[in-house]
Amino acid sequence: KIMLQSVIDYVHDKHIVNQTLKKSFDDALKAGVKRANKTLKNVKSVWIKDQQVDLEKAKIAQYKVLLKVTFVLE
Repeated sequence: KIMLQSVIDYVHDKHIVNQTLKKSFDDALKAGVKRANKTLKNVKSVWIKDQQVDLEKAKIAQYKVLLKVTFVLE
């Protein structure tokens, strides 16, 4: 007879954050990470899923990042 026992220490989940800023991709990324940490507990990693710029009169108006956030559920 074989007995299997498993213990779950933590469970990961993912959340999408969309952040837009007028300065740069770097600033949009930092703002998105800050926002994720305010609304989610135990944030472990952030993956940039997509980047985009909006143009106005042939100039960059704003930078957008779409982030996938991994966090641990308690």
